[in-house]
Amino acid sequence: MMTAYYFIVGGAIILMLLGLIMAIQLKNVAAGGTIGRSVKIIMVLIVIFTVGYLVALLMPLLSIEVSLIIVGVIFLFGAVYVLLVLWIIRRLIKQVIKTLDDGTQ
Repeated sequence: MMTAYYFIVGGAIILMLLGLIMAIQLKNVAAGGTIGRSVKIIMVLIVIFTVGYLVALLMPLLSIEVSLIIVGVIFLFGAVYVLLVLWIIRRLIKQVIKTLDDGTQ
């Protein structure tokens, strides 16, 4: 059972690192403006998640109370991540609509 746990958490860490690489590449393409600032925010959250997942590797060694707090913090940042991504998408859509409206007038 622990092998499965480490495999799952290890897979999550690998996926987060791949996400970080993709975010860095995106930041290099769109370094400034709304997209650049948004990508920086997402990168910070990816790093926080990755650290949380690395800490999760130690959870079997910790007490159940500490483990539950770690899980709760990861869930909290997950919720923050979802809200921020949706907020960023909404801002980008509004900016695109404004740009299109300004171009057609």
